[in-house]
Amino acid sequence: MLGQAVGELSGKPVQESPSHVSISLPVQAYLPPAYVSDERLRLSCYQDLASAVSESELDKRARGLVDRFGVLPGQAEDLVYSLRVRLLAAAAGAVSVEGVPGAIQIQLSPDHGLDLESVAGQFRTTMSASPTRLLLTIPDVAPRTTRRDVRIAAGATAEWKTTLLSSLRELGRLARVEQARAASAPAVG
Repeated sequence: MLGQAVGELSGKPVQESPSHVSISLPVQAYLPPAYVSDERLRLSCYQDLASAVSESELDKRARGLVDRFGVLPGQAEDLVYSLRVRLLAAAAGAVSVEGVPGAIQIQLSPDHGLDLESVAGQFRTTMSASPTRLLLTIPDVAPRTTRRDVRIAAGATAEWKTTLLSSLRELGRLARVEQARAASAPAVG
């Protein structure tokens, strides 16, 4: 989605990472004009970040921004965080990660084959599972006018960010185990 917007604005084809996961988090994720003032350069930076295909590549590109423009402002840190969530969610086979009133929802396809209850069990006090979703409860989220326009309430902590990354990493681990199991299963024929 971000890559498409950059491509449209810059008029150039975009090589987007393979992570076509819908991400809508309660953060303000962007490169502020005060950080990268030239619009074309800012769009190029968006394109560069969005085309990362691994966490290490994303980290390298974020360090490049710091080297070139200085310390990342909060909005840019949140942009890098959102892109990291997208990469991890794609590796876990998630369809979307969205802020909903009072929570962050990780949606998986109906045929995901993962044990979501075991993941939720690792985060007992803040996470619940249904057959195709994990719901990370965030008591300090204040809904605005629509489901897609959720923002963190003033004074809220960012503990949910760490829990979200941990849960996505665990989902990714389970997905790799499931893929290995499926690959080693004898062919039925």
